Amino acid sequence: MNNKRLAVAIITKNNIRTIEETVVSVQGLCDHILVVDSGSTDGTIEFCKSQGVEVAHRDWPGVADQKQFCIDACADYQWVLSLDSDESLDETLFEGVKSIVAENDSQYDGYSFNRKVWFMNGWLDNVFQPEFRMRLFRGGIAVALLKWRPSAQRERVAMTGSRCQVRWASLLAPVNMTLGLMPAI
Repeated sequence: MNNKRLAVAIITKNNIRTIEETVVSVQGLCDHILVVDSGSTDGTIEFCKSQGVEVAHRDWPGVADQKQFCIDACADYQWVLSLDSDESLDETLFEGVKSIVAENDSQYDGYSFNRKVWFMNGWLDNVFQPEFRMRLFRGGIAVALLKWRPSAQRERVAMTGSRCQVRWASLLAPVNMTLGLMPAI
């Protein structure tokens, strides 16, 4: 049996303002945290290393390629949790991911979470909601794709296999952003 249960994969550059909360929010949950950095000069690398995080440098090839590189580097883990460097888990999501990994239910290969956005001192409850993102999946099966919009590009993760939308928690993200889980629908 694979004893490598959960890796957290994060891509970043110059995100000291937000990555501290991201890293702290997954400590004690995972076996390994990998940060792929593309040249931070603001203390991001030093902070991550001080927390026992593996930091790999890779020049920026674009968001989807960088995310794929990071995900692929964690492919030998049973589960991979892919986070942006400004996303963090609240307590409910932390416990939910812990339970999912422990149960290792073969019925599902991936879980998407609603991403809650913190902006100007408050949660955006109506704008961009719900915004489900595939963030937790079995190692070796996910592909990071680019989704193009007229004004911006945004990656998304695709995978083969069955998936579940979690509706009992939310991923937190600052513009301050945070993630969380919810019961399957």
